[in-house]
Amino acid sequence: MKKRLLCVLLTAAMAVTLAAGCGKSGSDSKKNVKETTSASSGAEDTLIFAQGADPRSLDPAFADDGESTKINTNI
Repeated sequence: MKKRLLCVLLTAAMAVTLAAGCGKSGSDSKKNVKETTSASSGAEDTLIFAQGADPRSLDPAFADDGESTKINTNI
């Protein structure tokens, strides 16, 4: 009985937390994203991709780190 009550309470707490996190209205969130994108990059079709570090080599024969491998697989 206690386990079932605990499970129900945890499920209710998770549902409330998820509902509170998704509470922004659609028009406000789209407006903020558009302003941030156009202000920081200057163009709406620019993709900015951040990596943990710079790749050591773009030659697949000498790529021994993860960041270089990520780039080489896309090339």
